[in-house]
Amino acid sequence: ANQQLTEEQFETIQTYMTFGEDGLRLGKTGNPVTVRILNDRIAFYMNETEVAYFSNNKLYVTQAEIISKLIIGRFAFEPQANGNLSLIYNG
Repeated sequence: ANQQLTEEQFETIQTYMTFGEDGLRLGKTGNPVTVRILNDRIAFYMNETEVAYFSNNKLYVTQAEIISKLIIGRFAFEPQANGNLSLIYNG
């Protein structure tokens, strides 16, 4: 009984995690969104295409959409009610 339970648990883990030459892959089998942990990066994939990754203290993104406000250092880009975009110093 314990052996069967262990095999069922292992199959469940393999459904969400696999390890191979391309690193540790996280994401349910068949799901278009996965995360891979490699030696030099943590990468996000959509349909087997890398769309973003962290490496060397930087985030690299193929395409980004900021819904509300973007803050870079002490500056913020913030949309206004009248449709304008303001650059605001947050010193």
